[in-house]
Amino acid sequence: MKTDRIFVFLLVVMLPMSGCFDFFEGPGETLHEHIVQNSEPENNENGSEEEETEYESDEPNIQLEVDSNGTEPSSEYVYVNGTVLSGAGEEDDVVVEIAFEEEYFNGSAVGKYDRMQNNTLDREQEISDGDTFVLTLSIESLMCNTAFNQTIYIKIEELHENGTVQYSTILNNYSVVVPADESAEDCNNSSGNNTVNSNTAPVVTDVTISPLEALQNDELTCNYNVYDADGDTLVVNVTWLVNGVVINTDWQSDTLGSAFSWEDEVECSVTASDGQQTSNADNYSITILPASSFVSNDDDEELPALGAFGTMAAIVAGIFASHRKDE
Repeated sequence: MKTDRIFVFLLVVMLPMSGCFDFFEGPGETLHEHIVQNSEPENNENGSEEEETEYESDEPNIQLEVDSNGTEPSSEYVYVNGTVLSGAGEEDDVVVEIAFEEEYFNGSAVGKYDRMQNNTLDREQEISDGDTFVLTLSIESLMCNTAFNQTIYIKIEELHENGTVQYSTILNNYSVVVPADESAEDCNNSSGNNTVNSNTAPVVTDVTISPLEALQNDELTCNYNVYDADGDTLVVNVTWLVNGVVINTDWQSDTLGSAFSWEDEVECSVTASDGQQTSNADNYSITILPASSFVSNDDDEELPALGAFGTMAAIVAGIFASHRKDE
């Protein structure tokens, strides 16, 4: 009787635990070997796809402004100002380089360092969304006895976490006029990257926003003048920013309608391109005023609401006028 109880007890205890073990078969296979084999991770067919997805992102959207684009610089230096608007995230994985020759981008690290020392190449790295940067080149080494138009090449790269290139592009739509130096030697244009200046960059002037005293629900209009000395057909780019953030999706829209907040800073930035060169950006900004506090009378005429203080002032003024009349 006692033996039966022990058997029942063992049966009750062991049955719930039976699901915790996978029974194994196979000659020479031990329990330890079976557990190790069955503990190997399953092949994740989506693993590589997930890893690739981790690297995917939008292309960097960088706003560039080249000082003296299409014209002669005021000094020997050319400045390229940039702002990363979107696409770079917060990974510090965007690199921007500028140079007078496209082949400079393919140089070794030592070669690039030497060119950075003589200001014929410049580089900014570890850039993220919202970052600004300034790159510099010198035209002194390019000067010869004839003025010419020198292309400025701008290379934008976004890297994977492992350092490989995810996105890369080279822009060549910016240039600068290198002035003539009569004491220098003859120009050598064998590379084909510089040409005698025959095109003038367009000019944008008189950018304003109307209404000047805009209220929260007003529609804004960006007004400007553009001019091209060569009479080329121009494409105007209008960029709207609210508190420093670009918000327009139609880059040629002169108007902006939105429910602004009180004290929002709204800026209109305008550039013009003739297909060869782009003008410098001309900007104008205003501060949004609070919604007007007007009340209407029975004749639908809008009169300012006096408020308690204004009402008391009107009563005092009336009493004073009546007293003067009695005198």
